[in-house]
Amino acid sequence: MTTFLSHGFIMFTMLCLGQPVFADEEIPKEKPLPERDSPVPQIEGYADWKFTDSIEALQGDSRLTFIEGGEEKCEFGKEEKRAKATWPDCFFFATKIFEEPAEIFILVTKERVERIIIHFNRLDSKSDSKDCAAVMNVVVDHLVKKFGIPTSKHDAERQVFWESPYGGIIEFQNNCISEGRGLVLFVFSPTSDPEKSKP
Repeated sequence: MTTFLSHGFIMFTMLCLGQPVFADEEIPKEKPLPERDSPVPQIEGYADWKFTDSIEALQGDSRLTFIEGGEEKCEFGKEEKRAKATWPDCFFFATKIFEEPAEIFILVTKERVERIIIHFNRLDSKSDSKDCAAVMNVVVDHLVKKFGIPTSKHDAERQVFWESPYGGIIEFQNNCISEGRGLVLFVFSPTSDPEKSKP
């Protein structure tokens, strides 16, 4: 494999996700994570968007497109097997992150921001490309450098988490089905009332 594997990616795959990277590989037994030297700092949102932002403020952001819950781009309620009537509304923004085409979805209720999802969709890439693996390498390297060793993981689902005791959690999920094709996403969520969780 000619793709450059950074120190952060190697540490991540060895310590956090075990050996499997793609869907057709055997899932390993759960292995404990190394202890962290310090807690994850407070997670307040992503980029310019905070969990405390009002719906009115998001509506006034010219970069964002509002999408009603249940429409094609906002079907994230399926993940929790919610009834369609309770799927969240969202705001959508197509951009580049780490020089890679990406989509940002800000899922909202009528009162607050529920989650901020960063979505790298490589399902339409060629199977023999390295598009999905390349995105995964870049995202993992960034998350490990910025937030350190994850606080928990779920090997079978290929998920790892950074949870802050001060509020907020980040989830990374590797849904690459080959080096070339699949999905990579990371999700920013509040774990409690963001106003009450400030240190």
